[in-house]
Amino acid sequence: MKTFTWGKLRHATASDVPCLEKALRKQDVEEITYYCELPVHEILQQSFQNSKQCITLEKPNGGIAAMSGVGWTNNPRVGRIWLLSSDYIYEHREKFGIQTKKIINYWMDGHDVIFNHVHDKNIQSFRWLEWLGFTPTDHLPSVGSHSQPFTEFSKFRNEDTKKYI
Repeated sequence: MKTFTWGKLRHATASDVPCLEKALRKQDVEEITYYCELPVHEILQQSFQNSKQCITLEKPNGGIAAMSGVGWTNNPRVGRIWLLSSDYIYEHREKFGIQTKKIINYWMDGHDVIFNHVHDKNIQSFRWLEWLGFTPTDHLPSVGSHSQPFTEFSKFRNEDTKKYI
């Protein structure tokens, strides 16, 4: 898809899953545990397999820095966006942010709204999503067996769509 000095954005493959699992940032592992309690590998695999669109950020040395995609939901016009990463993206935070802002239309393709739930302590993800134009649309005070608080963030195709969903 696109190559930079700090990495390459490309279509994800199944072999990216175990590579990223070894490098996942602590916040992502905690969020997965609090949200659904499935093994990290299983969540990564399900996220990859359920994605209509899935991309990988590959580091210049060939390691996997991040995977992101938009998964299907019961409503084909609504997608569930996700991003799981290593700490590498923080070394290139500004460049990574600019690229994700450019591909937001790719993620929105075919959807009127995309959303995800973020653990309330994951402030970095809150900031990133708000910067991308997502807004908090719901608060879930007690999710999973750990009864952890999550916030739903959504991005709507336009203001008219926001009124009807």
